[in-house]
Amino acid sequence: MKELFDWLKTSKFHPLVKSCVFHYEFEFIHPFSDGNGRMGRMWHTLLLSKWKDFFAWLPVETLIHERQNDYYQAINNSNTNGESTIFVEFMLGTIRDALFELINSENRNNVGINVGANVGIKNNNLEDKLFSIISSNPELTAKELSIAVSLTQRQVERIISKLKEKGKIERVGAKKNGYWKINRDS
Repeated sequence: MKELFDWLKTSKFHPLVKSCVFHYEFEFIHPFSDGNGRMGRMWHTLLLSKWKDFFAWLPVETLIHERQNDYYQAINNSNTNGESTIFVEFMLGTIRDALFELINSENRNNVGINVGANVGIKNNNLEDKLFSIISSNPELTAKELSIAVSLTQRQVERIISKLKEKGKIERVGAKKNGYWKINRDS
């Protein structure tokens, strides 16, 4: 692991490629008895978000969940070949597809995503949109909200956390059977 972290510090690879190689090598080393996949995906997201803040909103865990079989096949093929190229290509393609999907959803829904030199999300527009949906449908879960606004569930959960911090909403009851209490005075 020390060698991998040393490589990470000194590598001249582009951050997108470097994060993919690190992810693969972490999985290959398999330093823990359990949780290596989750840790590898968490590190991947962390490395990307350190490069561009935007990637904190596009977690690798969610991207992989949607392509789990292909993910494991890419790892196995890379293991067979003795190098990470197949896995890196898979991950770069997955990230590319997710970014295109996000851009297209912005064009369809006009939810305030700004893709340019400094890719980022205008939180207030998303907060306003989610607040409006929650106000009309307080029984919706984070998963259902993510579908409504074409974002990942994790992205929606982060925005919900901000709405809760601002005192605009609070959850009453369980995640699946509860509802959102709207605080219009906030």
